[in-house]
Amino acid sequence: MWEILESRAPLKVRRYRYLESTGSSGKFNGGPGVIKEIETLGEAFLESGMDRTLDPPWPLAGGTPGTPGDIRVLVSGQTEWTSVRRASNLRLPPGSVLQEMSSGGGGWGNPAERARSQATID
Repeated sequence: MWEILESRAPLKVRRYRYLESTGSSGKFNGGPGVIKEIETLGEAFLESGMDRTLDPPWPLAGGTPGTPGDIRVLVSGQTEWTSVRRASNLRLPPGSVLQEMSSGGGGWGNPAERARSQATID
């Protein structure tokens, strides 16, 4: 999948993995979020809009809320990451890096009812 993106656009996928400790507690824990980190190899323009960046994903039946997501950009030549949850036609020069972090899911059920033997993704 990423090979197709890289072959058709001036982009390089630097990282794609689960985000540790983003799923919340519950009898059944919320699922982890995912991070995608992409570097621009040529000039690019960002259009973005992501839900669950301010309000965390809801828990159910006594679980705890998940972790909000975020989109961050490190523009080439700068040293500070900028959060850009919503962007339209944002110019990214070559060498810029984009991180998209999806939210971690809210837990279901009372965390005290979680069996000790249940594995977690951390």
